Amino acid sequence: MRTQDAVVAANATARAADARRRADAINAAVANSSAIELGVQVGPADLSGIRTAALDAMPAPDELEADWRASLVELRRLLDVRLGEMDDRSSRLLALALACLTVAVYLVLSLFSGLLRSLREMRRVLARAGAGDLSATVRPEGADELAEVSIAINETVARVAAAQDELRHRATHDGLTGLPNRQRFVELLESLMPTARPDAPLAIGFVDLDSFKAVNDLHGHHNGDLVLRTVAARLQETAPPGSICSRLAGDEYAVLVPPGLSSDRVRRDMEALLRAVAEPIDLPDHPSRVMLEGASLGLAFHHGDHRLDAEGLLAAADFAMYDAKTSGPGQVREFTDELAAMVRRRSAMRGELTRALGDPRRSGLAVVYQPIVDLHTDAVVGVEALSRWWSPSLGPVPPSEFVPLAEDIGLITTLGQFVLGEATQQLARGQRHEPDLYATVNVSALALTDGLLELQVEQAAAGAGVAPETLWLELTESAMMTDPDIAAKRISSIRRRGHPVAVDDFGTGHSSLAYLHSLELSALKIDRTFVSALDDPSASTNRHILHMTLDLARHLRLDVVAEGIETTAQRDELVALGVRRGQGYLLHRPMSGEVLDQLLAAAGHPAMHD
Repeated sequence: MRTQDAVVAANATARAADARRRADAINAAVANSSAIELGVQVGPADLSGIRTAALDAMPAPDELEADWRASLVELRRLLDVRLGEMDDRSSRLLALALACLTVAVYLVLSLFSGLLRSLREMRRVLARAGAGDLSATVRPEGADELAEVSIAINETVARVAAAQDELRHRATHDGLTGLPNRQRFVELLESLMPTARPDAPLAIGFVDLDSFKAVNDLHGHHNGDLVLRTVAARLQETAPPGSICSRLAGDEYAVLVPPGLSSDRVRRDMEALLRAVAEPIDLPDHPSRVMLEGASLGLAFHHGDHRLDAEGLLAAADFAMYDAKTSGPGQVREFTDELAAMVRRRSAMRGELTRALGDPRRSGLAVVYQPIVDLHTDAVVGVEALSRWWSPSLGPVPPSEFVPLAEDIGLITTLGQFVLGEATQQLARGQRHEPDLYATVNVSALALTDGLLELQVEQAAAGAGVAPETLWLELTESAMMTDPDIAAKRISSIRRRGHPVAVDDFGTGHSSLAYLHSLELSALKIDRTFVSALDDPSASTNRHILHMTLDLARHLRLDVVAEGIETTAQRDELVALGVRRGQGYLLHRPMSGEVLDQLLAAAGHPAMHD
């Protein structure tokens, strides 16, 4: 196409050149004619020749017009062709530009869409994580910054999930042994109870180590922890297959045997389990071996009935364990109908005690006072405040039942505050007759760990207007040895506030002489077990312990109060041994506040009024 265009253009150019030559010839002819001198005479013949030459040089009009028209047509055609080519090129350029723009827009939209998709995915995962679902993850796409952010989110969520798992494990497992704790054990028990059948019962073994506190006292708490871990391992090794072992608290464990074994097989397995627990334990940093007295185990079966829930079944095994302890170490006792009656009584007692502590005076709760006398003069020098409960439906309930129950249901502090308030008010009334009268109030192990104990005692004394040195607190050895460090700090704090502290039932616990010497104690109260030995010629060991206790008290410069004096012979021998104060049924039984006031008044001390 381009070759043909070149030929046409060349022809047009040649015609134009021919036309120019002819025009030049005409111009030359005219120029020649103009060069004729004016003085020369030109004749007709000369003019005729000039005209002829000019006409010869000029193309014919038709020829000239035809050539120009052809040239113009050709030029117009070429122009149209060139313009067409330019239009095609412009169209192609425009199409190319549009295509590039479309691709660019598509790429931008694709990038933006991917960005939005990634952001939505991140938002979804973070929203689910915020709601507690840590299983969702972001799918990283590509290798850009968004992918790095996605990976970072996944790693963060994974760390949070791991931390939650760790916290959940700590909340449901014992930190020392790694066994499920009481909360987790009850949850597992609840989930398995529906699977029990009459011919395939579920069983719970409640295990309590015998005299474990002696291990801590003799070998230290770090070795005591080693013993607890060793016992946990032995339980897991010797329990029936599929069993779940738990450390409930302190030296108490539980073994859950799922349905599938006969009752006789479970009993044999529990006896074997106790034998394994009683095996000696080697201590890595001690030359001797720990010889446990053994453990007591209570056994309760669930046959698929609905008489007891999970907590009730665990309590049943607990009751059976305490029944086993009464028969000596290393015994197994099964929960019976007789014990079931005790459980029902305890359940009823729980509800009534809760209501009673809401309004003590109207619900049968009261405080009585057993005088402490000078064994030389019979004068009342102090009183011990004792709680009593007359239940409207259960009748009189001994403290040995309702005080541990109050501890179990978390109401021992409320009970203690009630006794403390009543005792200080009675002390204030008694001091009107006997200004030097003092009162002692028992403090439980749980109350001893309460950081508000000192404040409660201080407020009670101030509210009643009694001097701090006349309000004594009594702590049992077992309460102090539950956590000796906390007990020592609490006793020191109480003593700084001016309140004397006495050790109650001394001789029945496992406190060491070094530990007693480190405490700021005021008195020792000798347990009735050693006092009663004074009448029993065969109880030489207890009499020997009594003599050692009195020597210890003199060495530590502590007052001594003998409890449980019931015979004149006991009193006389105690006086001979140098015991100054005592209490017991021989001297005075517990009495109400009104009777105490009468006793003090009858002793010859007129009431002093403010």
